Amino acid sequence: MGQATLSSPSLEERVDRAGSDAGFDPDSSHLDAVTAVAAVRLQSPQSLGLNSWGKSVHGNSDQARLFADLHRSDPEAAHRLAQAVLTLPEVGTELLGFRLLAELGKGAFGRVYLAQQGDLADRSVVLKICPDVHNGESRTLARLQHTNIVPVYSIHRAGPLQAVCMPYFGATTLAHVQKDLQVRDSLPLTGRELVSTIIARKSAPPSAQTAPPSSVALTKVKSATPTGVMPPSLFEPAADSSFSAALPSDAVESTANFEVLERLSYVEAVLWIGARIADGLAHAHERGIVHRDLKPANILLTDDGQPMLLDFNLAQDTKLRGSAAGAQVGGTLPFMAPEQIEAFRTETLLVDCRSDIYSFGVILYELLTGRHPFPVHRGPVQEVLVQMIQDRQGPPPALRCWNKAVSPAVESLVRRCLEPDLNGRYQSARQLKEDLDRHLDNLPLRYAPEPSLIERSRKWVRRHPRLASTTTVGAVTAVLIFALFSLVLIRGERLAAVDARNSMNRFLDETKAVRYLLTTRTNETGQLDAGIALGRRLLGSYDVLQNPAWDDSPAVQYLTAADQAVLRENTGGLLLLVAQGLSLQAANQSDRAAREELLGEAVRLNGMAASCFGSDEDSRAVLTQRAHLTELLGNKHEAQDLRDRAGATPLRTASDRYLVAAEHISQARYGLALPLLSDATEKNPQDFWSWFLQGACNDGLSRSADAAACYGTCIALSPRFPWAYHHRGVALLRQLKYRQAASDFDQAIALEPTLIESYRQRALARQGLKDYDGAIADVTRALELGGSATQLYFLRAEIRDRSGDRDGAKSDRAAGMQRKPSDDMDWVSRGYARMAAEPEAALRDFDEALKLNPRSLVALQNKAHVLGRLNRNDEAARVLDQAVELYPDFIRARAGRGVVLARIGEREAAHRDADECLARDNQPSTLYQLAGIYALTSQKNPDDRRQALHLLSVALQKGFGFDVLEIDRDLDPVRSSPEFRKLVDAAQAIRSSAVDKQPKTVKR
Repeated sequence: MGQATLSSPSLEERVDRAGSDAGFDPDSSHLDAVTAVAAVRLQSPQSLGLNSWGKSVHGNSDQARLFADLHRSDPEAAHRLAQAVLTLPEVGTELLGFRLLAELGKGAFGRVYLAQQGDLADRSVVLKICPDVHNGESRTLARLQHTNIVPVYSIHRAGPLQAVCMPYFGATTLAHVQKDLQVRDSLPLTGRELVSTIIARKSAPPSAQTAPPSSVALTKVKSATPTGVMPPSLFEPAADSSFSAALPSDAVESTANFEVLERLSYVEAVLWIGARIADGLAHAHERGIVHRDLKPANILLTDDGQPMLLDFNLAQDTKLRGSAAGAQVGGTLPFMAPEQIEAFRTETLLVDCRSDIYSFGVILYELLTGRHPFPVHRGPVQEVLVQMIQDRQGPPPALRCWNKAVSPAVESLVRRCLEPDLNGRYQSARQLKEDLDRHLDNLPLRYAPEPSLIERSRKWVRRHPRLASTTTVGAVTAVLIFALFSLVLIRGERLAAVDARNSMNRFLDETKAVRYLLTTRTNETGQLDAGIALGRRLLGSYDVLQNPAWDDSPAVQYLTAADQAVLRENTGGLLLLVAQGLSLQAANQSDRAAREELLGEAVRLNGMAASCFGSDEDSRAVLTQRAHLTELLGNKHEAQDLRDRAGATPLRTASDRYLVAAEHISQARYGLALPLLSDATEKNPQDFWSWFLQGACNDGLSRSADAAACYGTCIALSPRFPWAYHHRGVALLRQLKYRQAASDFDQAIALEPTLIESYRQRALARQGLKDYDGAIADVTRALELGGSATQLYFLRAEIRDRSGDRDGAKSDRAAGMQRKPSDDMDWVSRGYARMAAEPEAALRDFDEALKLNPRSLVALQNKAHVLGRLNRNDEAARVLDQAVELYPDFIRARAGRGVVLARIGEREAAHRDADECLARDNQPSTLYQLAGIYALTSQKNPDDRRQALHLLSVALQKGFGFDVLEIDRDLDPVRSSPEFRKLVDAAQAIRSSAVDKQPKTVKR
């Protein structure tokens, strides 16, 4: 059908009629006029008079606030939306061949009308009219043909509006039932009262048509709304309206559904309705469509009592997740699942059919108890979202305390829907429907626990009524008593087995955090201590550390034999990881007695781990760690014997490979760990942790691109693990890929908003992008979250310095200096900030850091750098000897030592370091350092000049070194040669050409 012209007043005319922006009736059309005033007259947040206006709109403050948010974010979008709202037709007019008879529902930006379609025998239809921003509903519903889903007849467009035509089946929704429950003194007893609600609404006089505004639903409409703005849903059915004057006089209705509802109890009637909605929902889910806006107002009770799903305008087509039509997240907040609220809050798309099941559980809870399952919060949206997520993370709320008619099985069924963990919920609407049907048919639930033995017995009796007769009862009483006693025992055994399995699953899940904390290194203060503490707590949950026979406890014995084997293997691995952490703590101890105590405890845990792996011979992982611990205790001969035994012991399992690699990584021997991990991932490509440690190895070997690829695989295997994004971001940052790195830190923060180190690293990425405001905001947020003030103030001072804010930088630097460093990284940060102006003071700070952590690589590197600047190259070489000994695979330390050796004339030793680095690495930063080695040694050996210029040329062509080229004193010996200037000019030409070929960004 073609476009139609609407005869509505112009926008300017509506504005003129609005008059003053105070004192309007929120239920009148003046609201639209005030909206128009906001959209047309006000052009900036500073001039936006919406705060006072919002207070004046007494009944619609939510709508006022939402429109104000939209206007502040995108005045043009607000203007377009206002234009559409102001062209909404009035009841009694005609539009596109439809005569509008009555208003069925009213939302902030749309209306739903009862209408007659003139060109089809005046049939009664529902016409939903709203701004033309949703383009997916008709296409979505076209694929859904089901008794319990309202279909779409057709879709029409008129100017800025869209009209969706649907059959008219009645005007009662579960929202009306819910409203009736709220005004009653008690809940209904039978389904007859549901039937009465439907009949009463059909026969109510026309005067009942006006209704208070409905609750606000928060929706994201990405095609019309900027990120972060949440306009109300386009349609909420009116909470109390009826339209008997407009009903078709020849309607023929079936009474079959009414007869079913009338003979059911109220609880059974709710479950009967629920089973039919679940059937419609399963039909949609099985066609790849998630509703995402389930709430009482979107479940219709037709005039003959049939439940039907409404309003798929927010539905997500899981086959089109990557398209604009599929990239919408929304719904009504009180009915959202926790992961749906989290997705709403973080702009991610992590919602599937189980989120609909949660929303449906909230609806069932409200109908069965007459109340909402969670507190209703008011205030700023972002604060409310956090509170709502917290409310929903606990155990599902009880029902029977509010309605004794709810049986234990029904409570179990609803609580299964409301499980915060996706995997704890019904996994499909089909499973939910089956349990609803089974309960109504007096069968035990299949997918939710059946907690009451008495209820199961009653169901059995109802299924076998003859056996419940008087003559039979006496005959079977003795048998039943014996059976019930047996069932109690069996049930106790089963519950104990379930508890044991749940405890093991929690143990395995939390072990992941220990693995991360004890096998990776970040700048997070206390990471090692936190990993050891968490590992000890988990081991304590099975009394592993105190009881040698811990695996004889009921918590273990109730597990299956296969689960017991899994638990023992993971417990052994956890013991080795904690022992590894203790050895690292010992290495940082200056007090000999404390050091030996830590190592003794680590040896004890290593011995306990050996008993967990179920073999007559120790595993290679146990022997490798024991050799290292023995060496730290000073028994080098015994340590070598253990290493020989470890080398002769075959690697039996993937876990063995992982644990041996983790031990090598703890000693910074990445070259030894990497082949083991590569073998592990080749045998099992789904092994997340082996991929993660491969990333750590490549990081340690300065292979940033390979590290990023490994972390990318981790993201594909576990897209909700924030640290995989974080570490890939760090690897990209080292390659100077600032934009990609910032994007990864965005993802990490979205998944874990309190990840302080991700804010710090994102600040560095944004600094690289010259987004100084964003970088400063990230450092400030990290400070608010409790990050190390010493480190963060110095970082923010550096960023402010680069942005030109000298006063702010000075203030932050002073604040950093006022704080006494509390750990090695604090001392390093302060020393780094003092290097330029106070090199001697910086050296003292680095020495303090090394007292606290003698293995601090960053302290060793910075100390050597300052000594080199002070021409104390002999001392610098000795410091870098320590770094290379501790971190033999860290190329930059070896290359740095080569430079220092070249400065003091140790050509042969310097070239050995250069050759070793070239054999392992070809990163441009490494090649640039090695060019410095050959440039320095060319002073006495001119033949070295050619290699210096070659390495420098490759580094420059790869984009590294231009910013320090003119001030690098190590290149002075070759700087005056014609070849030097020629290669620099050529590299700059290549660089300029590459920049010119990059697509230009158009500022909007």
